[in-house]
Amino acid sequence: MDSPAAVEAALKALAPKALLLFGADLPAALITGAADAGIPILMAEARLEGKLARGLWRDTITRGLLARIDRILVPDLQTEALLRKLGADGGKIEMIGPVTDTQALLRGNEAERQALAQVLSGRHIWFAASPTLPEALAAIEAHHDLLQYNHRALLILAAPPEGTLAEILASCDAHGLAPILRTDDDDPQPDDHVLIAEEDDEMGLWYRLASVTFVGGTLIGGNAFPARHPFEPAALGSAIIHGPIPGRYDAAWAQLEGAHAARKVADVQGLKQAVSDLASAEQAAILAQNAWTVSTGGAAVVRRILSDILTAMEGKA
Repeated sequence: MDSPAAVEAALKALAPKALLLFGADLPAALITGAADAGIPILMAEARLEGKLARGLWRDTITRGLLARIDRILVPDLQTEALLRKLGADGGKIEMIGPVTDTQALLRGNEAERQALAQVLSGRHIWFAASPTLPEALAAIEAHHDLLQYNHRALLILAAPPEGTLAEILASCDAHGLAPILRTDDDDPQPDDHVLIAEEDDEMGLWYRLASVTFVGGTLIGGNAFPARHPFEPAALGSAIIHGPIPGRYDAAWAQLEGAHAARKVADVQGLKQAVSDLASAEQAAILAQNAWTVSTGGAAVVRRILSDILTAMEGKA
């Protein structure tokens, strides 16, 4: 809809009470037509960095066009600064955070969580979620290193690829680690080092117990259970370690990375370092809080955008 005549016809047919521009595309004819018709214009979720890098906005957007937008709700401080630099009225801009995907909280047996939390009290717990076999072996290696100075730490390794248990147990033995199987239905003892759960039906329980989660399938490729959504551990208060492979959740990983809400590693050595660093409760808590904010903030941001739209529509009524 890039011609004034088409815009005029559409506005006459639809008779909108407000116009929401969602994203960074600014159709000049539509904005001009709506503004001339007295229709309130709101802009939300404009992420400008990529467009500015390609020179799109610098060449096409003018101060006069931005001036015709009534409210600009931005996802981050960087976007706010860029809009001000482009000439937008600072009084019209408000930073409300990004619109993010939301995930229902994974269920977990609360009685079981309480019982295990009591048994494991005082132990640092970290979790490798749905790793490929090479990632599972890397997690065992990282845990071996961690135990050199945090001798009571426990690794929970859940949902490894089918048929890999023997290799995982052999790796534990080679590193001098004592494993316990979830299927044995025994509580971990102080001298147990690795809890192995072959199924993926208790992920919510492990996220709740572990202060740190390594998300499998993101570091070293291979056969694995379906990749986990990064907002699963984020929403349940676990700090996140991940590799450079985003899979189908690239947008969610980008949101977490932009908010300094996850620790990205490039290789096995990086995983070891991250596991070591995040054994610090303070560092893990900062990451976990940032991740929780990202994973749960989307609904509140959407409500805020809708509230401003309704307010604009009421003003037009």
